[in-house]
Amino acid sequence: MYAIDVRTSLTYKRHEAAASRRQSAHPVPAPHAMKSEIFCFDRMLLNVRLATARGGPARRPARADEINALTVKRLRGWTRLSQPEFARLLGVELSTLRNWEQGRREPTGPARALLRAICNDPENVLRALRSAGVRRAAQRREAAARRELATPHEVATRREVATRREVATRRAVTARREAAPRREVVA
Repeated sequence: MYAIDVRTSLTYKRHEAAASRRQSAHPVPAPHAMKSEIFCFDRMLLNVRLATARGGPARRPARADEINALTVKRLRGWTRLSQPEFARLLGVELSTLRNWEQGRREPTGPARALLRAICNDPENVLRALRSAGVRRAAQRREAAARRELATPHEVATRREVATRREVATRRAVTARREAAPRREVVA
């Protein structure tokens, strides 16, 4: 009946619709019921024509920077980091980064948000990630140094505490076994 085609005039469509109704064996709806539909169609068609004529500058997509395999590879290329370094910077496993770059998987959740942030402002995001990585590395070094600088007495005390815990755990397990009712096996 009605085909949305901008090039076809509306009067032609009305005549075609009337002709097809006369030829069909189906009952024809009352003409007044069609007026509101025609009016709505005319209005929609007018809006489409106006929007097309207006044109204007190309609009940006609502979801800018879709993250996919090529994007991850491009980002790593911009940073000039190797795969292990980039994976460490993002806080993901190396195999995960490889899966992203080869298109087997796509980043999700926080990793996707982080990659999008890197796309939008690479310098500042990478600077923040590197400084956070430096702080974490410093904390790990300090903890290792504290462990190394422990006095022999502290080391011995730690071992004694661990040994006491193991002994207490073994005793508790043994007590539970002995307290449990024994079942006799009937053959």
